[in-house]
Amino acid sequence: MKPTVSIYSYETREGVIEIVGRPAGGFDVRIEGEILGYYHSAEQALDDIVGDHLGSTPFDTGLDQLGIPDELSEWNKRMLAVARI
Repeated sequence: MKPTVSIYSYETREGVIEIVGRPAGGFDVRIEGEILGYYHSAEQALDDIVGDHLGSTPFDTGLDQLGIPDELSEWNKRMLAVARI
């Protein structure tokens, strides 16, 4: 059985925000494909997204103005199989 990582995504009016699991552990925050931070948990990443604490983003609007849900259960979740190295 291949290992999997979780990918959470939320589509805003500005574009897609993703919280992407790493095979070795932890999560990256990606907006429009740009990695904006590394976190030990998806919940930590979500807190910084909702609180607009990522710094500069590719969006014209602040993250706190986009109505982003503060519960991961409200985001789209998918699992991605990863190859073993």
